[in-house]
Amino acid sequence: MKTIRPIGLLLGAVTAFSAVAETALEEIVVTAQRREQSLQEVPVSVTAFTGDAIERRNIKGAADYLAMTPNVSFTEDGQAGSRGLGISVRGVNNLVSGENAVVNSIGVYLDGFSVASVPTQVSNPFLPDMERLEVLRGPQGTYFGRNAVGGALNMA
Repeated sequence: MKTIRPIGLLLGAVTAFSAVAETALEEIVVTAQRREQSLQEVPVSVTAFTGDAIERRNIKGAADYLAMTPNVSFTEDGQAGSRGLGISVRGVNNLVSGENAVVNSIGVYLDGFSVASVPTQVSNPFLPDMERLEVLRGPQGTYFGRNAVGGALNMA
């Protein structure tokens, strides 16, 4: 019984030491709320890739990135007869009202500026200079305006 206690203490010390020796995670900075914040501190559902991750995963365009993002689907043909990339976040996509009139539900932004009246126009942006790509899921109207009801794709 006395020999079991020292062994138990030794095993406990080894476990505690290994918990302290864990490697630190890379901090990912996002601009989901129009200011730079750590991904861990943002109260929004965000998927973000840094420039290094974009290069490491060999992402060549928005379609490659969106294929790796949960709760996002896309079509290469676009929607409502348009060409390009039709984006759907959490089941919300572009709304067709009237004859070929498309109301955007997913905002697409490049360095904080809206880049397209129809998200299908950014199907393959030039990505080598991208610092990060972010998909914000859910309503983003507070920060990105009325065309971000379903979410926002932010390229910086």
